[in-house]
Amino acid sequence: MVFGPPLALLLGSYISSLPLDLKETSMTPMDPRWVGAWWIGFLVVGVACIISALPIMCFPRQFIQRPPSEPVGLKDSKHKKKLRLVAKEMMTGLLESMKRIMKRPLFLITLCSGTLEAFYGSGAFAFSQKYMEVQFNKTSQQVSMAIGIPTIFALASGTFLGGLLTTRLKLGLRGCVIAGLLRVSILGAIQCLYFIFGCKDTEFAEPTPRMESCQCDQNSVLFVCGDDQVNYLSPCLAGCTNRTLNVFTNCSGISSDMQQVTPGFCDDGCPYFPYFVATVVILSFLNCLGIIPGYIQVIRTVEPVDQALAIGTSAFCCTLLVVVVVVVVVVVVVVVVVGA
Repeated sequence: MVFGPPLALLLGSYISSLPLDLKETSMTPMDPRWVGAWWIGFLVVGVACIISALPIMCFPRQFIQRPPSEPVGLKDSKHKKKLRLVAKEMMTGLLESMKRIMKRPLFLITLCSGTLEAFYGSGAFAFSQKYMEVQFNKTSQQVSMAIGIPTIFALASGTFLGGLLTTRLKLGLRGCVIAGLLRVSILGAIQCLYFIFGCKDTEFAEPTPRMESCQCDQNSVLFVCGDDQVNYLSPCLAGCTNRTLNVFTNCSGISSDMQQVTPGFCDDGCPYFPYFVATVVILSFLNCLGIIPGYIQVIRTVEPVDQALAIGTSAFCCTLLVVVVVVVVVVVVVVVVVGA
């Protein structure tokens, strides 16, 4: 749960640098047409799951049973009756336990806080990489490498330090609540840096009479960067007539001497990429810093008999429920934005 996402980023960074068919090509990852070997990730994860499941095959098909001391029919009847009673008691106890934990205001507040934080984290993890690619003109490989390695150390150190501080400071329920409020306040303040560490929008060459006379297909878009450090929507709009491997030449719309363009965006000289990565790493560290105090806070807001159910309810709300809600919100946002 902690190391999975950064390790996946590192794996994705490597396979995204490989061409889709694993054959040599003149294109580079900076080319908008580039498609990495995404299928390798599914292959690696699938093989890893199969290997991890192999030890299960070592279990016997049937466990050794003691010889029955009663007639089989009578024993089966008693066993079924006992199972029904146990199931009824478990269901009754589950409902009563759920009622008890739902009557705990502090548990409900903790549950809502954790769910909202997980909602933010899921959305940020889903979109942060693509945002950084577009905002800072980086490839998927560059972003994954920049985030993956530092995040592993941030998550590990944050989880360890959170547990160590909880033990050393002997934080009780009150201490965990205060620590959580302080941590969330710092998180909110640091997240404001996202509004500062940004780059200006990519600018493209303005249409000129020469471009309009080329009769280019407006639906055919291939972002290219000219030698004059100007972005064009396509080689056609740059007036290019020749192509050598991955370079378009003889571009009449470019004022430079070489008159050529290459796929991708021009470097706008935005200096904020390292600062943005540092902000992401710090936020990851602070998020993991609250894992252990968060568990302590959950189990100490309810009675000891209800602690297992409280942890299960919290895990359900912070994982499956959040993922479903995030998917719905993302679909709605995309539909609204595209429709607008």
